[in-house]
Amino acid sequence: LEKFYDVYKVSSEHDNLKYLDALMIVHPQNLGQKLQENIRDYSLSGGKVLAFFDVATEAQQIYAPVTSMFTASDYGILPKAWGIRFVDKGVVADLGNSSFVDATKDYASNPEFTQDAIQFYVRNDGFVRQSRIVANLKKMLVTSASIFVPEKDAKIKFEPLLVAGKNSQLMSAKVVYDRIVPAVILRNFKADNKAKVLSARI
Repeated sequence: LEKFYDVYKVSSEHDNLKYLDALMIVHPQNLGQKLQENIRDYSLSGGKVLAFFDVATEAQQIYAPVTSMFTASDYGILPKAWGIRFVDKGVVADLGNSSFVDATKDYASNPEFTQDAIQFYVRNDGFVRQSRIVANLKKMLVTSASIFVPEKDAKIKFEPLLVAGKNSQLMSAKVVYDRIVPAVILRNFKADNKAKVLSARI
């Protein structure tokens, strides 16, 4: 990003958000109340916000002990101010777009691949082509994704950008927190025939 933009890190004392062209927030934890209010006021005054929500940052397990705890993103007052709800207690399993992973510890001599419905691809109809934001995208790999829903009676325009496939299920996030293996997830999978919005423009 720094090759194309002037990037500044926002601190809890930062109160000049109105001078930013855009604000990117990635998996926040423990946002101060003042900063939450500044972000709310900035966004509701027309400021552009790119917000990334996560149920569990699995990538951190590459660099941290396996005993480290998964935690969902904590946006404080902001989802309600934006008129949305992020289902942080659930995780999407998409069997129809699942990836294939090695289910053994001896890949070199005895690999055994299985479908991983928690780590799946968004492709084809998963991109809402009416939106120019995703119109040219071909494939995207996501993992531990959950869903967004508009709050009842919220005065917003909720525009889905990415959606899960029809052969999918919203499972408890415990399957990720408890590190349930893909084979067990597959045995317990049952499509729920419900629409699932993974990303949206508000």
